[in-house]
Amino acid sequence: MSLYIPLKIRAIREGILQQEISIYCFERSEQGSKVAQPLEFRFEDEGVSFLPIVRLSPDEAQSLMDDLWECGLRPSEGTGSVGAMAPQFELAATQRHLEDMRKLVFDYLNKMMSHSNGLYHREEL
Repeated sequence: MSLYIPLKIRAIREGILQQEISIYCFERSEQGSKVAQPLEFRFEDEGVSFLPIVRLSPDEAQSLMDDLWECGLRPSEGTGSVGAMAPQFELAATQRHLEDMRKLVFDYLNKMMSHSNGLYHREEL
C-alpha cells in the first residue's frame, strides 16, 4: 500500500486577531514526511535567472486558492466571482447578450404593433 500524499499547500489565518495568513507546504511518502522551510532571500546580480520557489499542479493551485478564499481573500480587480472569465471574454459575452436582448425587444414590439394597427414595422422604430 502506497503512503504517498501529493504536495499539499495550505493557507491558514493565524496571529493576533488572525490578521496574518500562514502558508504551509508538506508532502508524505513511504520514505517519510517532507516539510517546506521558510523562504530565504539572497541578493543576486541583475539579469541572473532564477527558479520559482514552487511549481504547482492545477489541482494543487486550486487547493491553495480555495484555502485563500476560506481565509477571506478575494481578487482585487475584476468581478471577483468564482469561475470569472477573462475580461475580453466577458465583453464578448455581454455584447452577445445585448444583441439578443435587442432582438427580443424589437420582435416583441413588432408583434405588438402588428396586432394594434399593422402600420409599424421594425425598420420604422
